[in-house]
Amino acid sequence: MGAYEQIPGQVTLTHIAEDLGSQQNLMFAPAHMRKYMLSGMKRMIDLAYQAGAFVFHHDDGNCRRMLPELIEVGINILNPIQWCYKGMDREELKRDLGNRLIFHGAVDNQQTLPFGTAADVRKGVLDNIRILGKGSGYILAIMSSQILHLRMLLPFLKADLKMAGRRVPGPMAAI
Repeated sequence: MGAYEQIPGQVTLTHIAEDLGSQQNLMFAPAHMRKYMLSGMKRMIDLAYQAGAFVFHHDDGNCRRMLPELIEVGINILNPIQWCYKGMDREELKRDLGNRLIFHGAVDNQQTLPFGTAADVRKGVLDNIRILGKGSGYILAIMSSQILHLRMLLPFLKADLKMAGRRVPGPMAAI
């Protein structure tokens, strides 16, 4: 018996992660990804769909060239949207894929979180809401790898969440 059968109707979101992108481009040739990766991802995604779950896909770096095919095999949500990398422009992603994909994250952990000011973080968050949230389809979130930066910046992010009209979620509310 598979995991979904053991807890029927209890899974609403499944996390499927394959880091396909580097800071400059894809880490593997698209032909190799099609041949060796996508069919396995599709099998996992199909199992999630059979259980009624949405598919959350984590993919660092510039994965832009593969996004249409990842959407085709069934991803619903993309994390983290590293828009500072070539090819991952937020406006272009939203324009080209925003009607088929939910964007999650996009808080820059390369420059803004570790080195930026509170004003830089606030501007980045508000830009994400304005660009990726236009017409819905955006989840403002911090990547798990950004937790080290989170404690330092949480007061600012909590203020921005409130400014965006969102409730500060669970564990973050207590920090």
